[in-house]
Amino acid sequence: MPDSQETRDSLNRAAKAAEELKRTVESFARRLKISQEQIEAQRKQGNRTRFLSVVALLTSLAVLVGGVLLYNVYGQIHEAQVQSCQNGNDSREQNRVLWHFILAASAANNPKMTPRQRKLSKDMLTWVDKLYAPRDCSDLTKKYKIPEPPPILGDTASGS
Repeated sequence: MPDSQETRDSLNRAAKAAEELKRTVESFARRLKISQEQIEAQRKQGNRTRFLSVVALLTSLAVLVGGVLLYNVYGQIHEAQVQSCQNGNDSREQNRVLWHFILAASAANNPKMTPRQRKLSKDMLTWVDKLYAPRDCSDLTKKYKIPEPPPILGDTASGS
């Protein structure tokens, strides 16, 4: 019977070894499945990260392009404002010259002006020079107050 006992022992050892191998394979399979799930989760996370990176890059690019465009538009608007200010200064100078001419022509055609009329004419020219003074086109935010006109003949505020 020793042969049969040895055979049984051999079979038992083989069965135990098979059982141990089965547990090892099952354990390895579980670990492999967990590793595959982790790899898949990392792949998905990587995809999300890449997607968000692309979105962030495109957003940054859009903001940058928008900023450049706004800066260019601002420059064009500022140039137009300065040109408009300079055109206004030209127009003011033309009005100032016109009023000087009108008052000089009036004085030339009225040689018998009274001192009061001469003062009114002088005050008018001073007011015209203030009213049509050029504006500072390097400071477009500056506000200019319209000067009060001089009192006219017969005006009660003039003290006559």
